[in-house]
Amino acid sequence: MEKGDFAMAISPGPLNSIKKGLQAVFGTRKEDAKKMGSMPIVQIIRIDNTIADGCFGALTLNGRAFCLTLERPWMNNRANVSCIHAGTYLMKKVKSHDFGITYEVIDVESRDGILFHWGNWVSDTKGCILVGESYASLQGTNYPLGKRGITNSLNTHKKFMTALSGSETCQLIIKEAI
Repeated sequence: MEKGDFAMAISPGPLNSIKKGLQAVFGTRKEDAKKMGSMPIVQIIRIDNTIADGCFGALTLNGRAFCLTLERPWMNNRANVSCIHAGTYLMKKVKSHDFGITYEVIDVESRDGILFHWGNWVSDTKGCILVGESYASLQGTNYPLGKRGITNSLNTHKKFMTALSGSETCQLIIKEAI
């Protein structure tokens, strides 16, 4: 995602604050490159977690702000209802029946099938990680009055896959800011 695209989701003042905050939590690209060699590094910082709306986060790719995320809230790592533990994982490119070519988070304790994919609301995931451009109160068949969700998810997923197109595997680091 280009800087201009991300700025649509968050105005420049808060974007700079988020970038500084992400660097404080995750370090700089040079530090990460030394740790992981040439493998791309995907990092998620979870910034808001509610039972009703889900767990919202910011994703960086090789130390640069890239997109926003939405996951299930923390429910003790229970399959289909919880986000996964914060930690360091390996992501592997896979072909999903429902989502085509995407990345799966592998070696998650007591879990499998954790994918990166598109969707608008927390109900669109069963423990996977949704990617999008911005957060908004969205209306839909199940939410006629609006519910917090993530926007432009399909296009953001396409950009995510394009950005990682030369990589069969990536490092994933998830941290809690909340």
